[in-house]
Amino acid sequence: MKDLKKIPTVTLILLFLSFTNISAQYIWPIDGKILLNSNFAECRPNHFHAGIDLHAEEGTPLKAIDDGYIWHISVSPFGYGKSLFLKLDDGRIVVYAHLQKFSERVEKIVEQKQKRVFSYRVSLYFKKEHLSVKKGEIIGYVGRTGAMGAHLHFEMRDTHNRPINPLSHGYRFIDSTPPLIKAIQLTPLDDSSFVSGIPFPVIIKPYGSKSYYSFIDTIAIDGRIGLEILSEDYQNSWPFRLNIWKVEMYVNGELRFKSVYDRFSYAHTREVELEFDYDLYNRGLGRFHRLYLYGDNHLPFYKKSGGIIFSERLKNVNEIKIVCYDANKNRSVVILFLRKEKSYKGTKREKDLASNSPYIHGSGLSFYRNLVRVAVGNTDEIKIVRMRNLLPIKEG
Repeated sequence: MKDLKKIPTVTLILLFLSFTNISAQYIWPIDGKILLNSNFAECRPNHFHAGIDLHAEEGTPLKAIDDGYIWHISVSPFGYGKSLFLKLDDGRIVVYAHLQKFSERVEKIVEQKQKRVFSYRVSLYFKKEHLSVKKGEIIGYVGRTGAMGAHLHFEMRDTHNRPINPLSHGYRFIDSTPPLIKAIQLTPLDDSSFVSGIPFPVIIKPYGSKSYYSFIDTIAIDGRIGLEILSEDYQNSWPFRLNIWKVEMYVNGELRFKSVYDRFSYAHTREVELEFDYDLYNRGLGRFHRLYLYGDNHLPFYKKSGGIIFSERLKNVNEIKIVCYDANKNRSVVILFLRKEKSYKGTKREKDLASNSPYIHGSGLSFYRNLVRVAVGNTDEIKIVRMRNLLPIKEG
């Protein structure tokens, strides 16, 4: 506070205005109601989704979100299809992908280049004085080139060409629906750790709806345990599944893990397999976010990374609270209770399991990276899936 008092009031006002103007100056690239088909940092095969996909009819005009210039144009039958890269006056880069066509002046430049090199596929770069644009100027039209259906893939990147979440940097849209919390996985992180008396990961489904979820019984743990959460978000009644924006985990009221999906680097995009549990994803069981650091993880999402739960550091019964947020700050909470309990080492058979544990069918398996899926209240859905790709766990 003493340092702030030394700063002139006028300087503080200018600093405040500079930050608020960054978020207030941009316009949406399309007119009309904003509907998201997908959003930032979603799980994709071997990479994160680097932008947001906006629902729009083919041929919808696209506008420059602010003053700048067309820095790069790419035309390809694959990937981004016809894409246009704006470099804004503030240094940020904006990507418009899967276009039907560019504006008339850009189309002429592209066609000339294609004729000159006898190729549909071209890539062009420009300097600021060549193709400057003004905020609101039409620069292209929504299409489906390189994609299955018509939509706008829209990216924002910082001055170092790293993807940032547009919904964390000035863009707002209508959404009052909190994320759904569908399941939690508890994973033993070594061969001397147990969940409900067995050395296998266990998935449990919560009860609840809207924004609050819980579990009927406590869950026994022993050793080093990592939690993972399956949470999905929807924009009101719009049917497309979206990624959450932020997740927090509290152990007995203390924040132990926090992740915010607002930026990443292309150099680390293949670490998607460390953020999401890819074994579950590849088996169609969902996109589970890990609430602990897994493997050699360099992703910048983590604001608090001590997510591993050590049973010896816990009380007898412990409250775990996980809070999931979407980009509009709608939130959902799930509460579960973990009970510290020494397990039978080498448990292999159902009859060895504690009688007050959730019903789990182990089929005599003993390798701890096997998965036991628990469907609370519906044992018909129980199944076992072999796990693979064991990586070291970062200590929390």
